[in-house]
Amino acid sequence: MTVVRLQAEDGAVEVEEKAARVSKTIDSILQDDDSSSEIPLHSIRRATLQKVMQWCGRHADEDSEGGTPLATPETLTTAKATEEVLDDEWDTIYVEEMSWETLCDVIKAASYLHIPRLIQIAQIKIALYLRAESSPSE
Repeated sequence: MTVVRLQAEDGAVEVEEKAARVSKTIDSILQDDDSSSEIPLHSIRRATLQKVMQWCGRHADEDSEGGTPLATPETLTTAKATEEVLDDEWDTIYVEEMSWETLCDVIKAASYLHIPRLIQIAQIKIALYLRAESSPSE
């Protein structure tokens, strides 16, 4: 098992290379310089990077390209909860347990690291939350 050291703004995170390569940004850096002992990611806080790498580790063996949308506008209009949209229970729990601030930080980090599927999952949670908050009370 090869470990990659990712240097965040406030500390380092060590992860399996396979998990780190889920990020297209990190994969590109490793392809260009596979002897790199540490990858600087100074625009991401350590706690956020750990959260993102937790997701990457879980999905390292999957195709996480993000090609097919996880939800259609119709699905988001009718769904009342994240689990009605996401078919992976682990992903549902992952986003449900995050605070609003952490969720936003994860989206920014996933965008910077180019992890389309993670961005989609987090955006679904936000879309459902906003829809619920803007719906009139019954």
